[in-house]
Amino acid sequence: MDKPYVKEIGKVKKFNIFSVDGKFVRNEIDDSFHLAGHSLYYNFIPEHEVWVEATTDKEEIKFLVVHELFERYLMSNGLDYDIAHNLANIVEAACRKHPERTKDVLSIV
Repeated sequence: MDKPYVKEIGKVKKFNIFSVDGKFVRNEIDDSFHLAGHSLYYNFIPEHEVWVEATTDKEEIKFLVVHELFERYLMSNGLDYDIAHNLANIVEAACRKHPERTKDVLSIV
């Protein structure tokens, strides 16, 4: 199988953040992929990676990464996806209002 990677766009602790060809992912791997994801939700994403769709605006990427890594952190500590996703939405919204807090959130994941 071809790889969907476009490029590595960063690293947060042990997690490599990659931009990926979202259309390729949806057409060739999983049609439910939307914007971003991690391995505890999408089993095709390697364990220490977060994928962000390459067409995402650069200003949005940090908020998607906060969402995905916080959600993954909660899931790795026993919360089911629905609860972790809802809490990650709240944290993401708070970071959008106070972008300087993204570092605080990322420091705990």
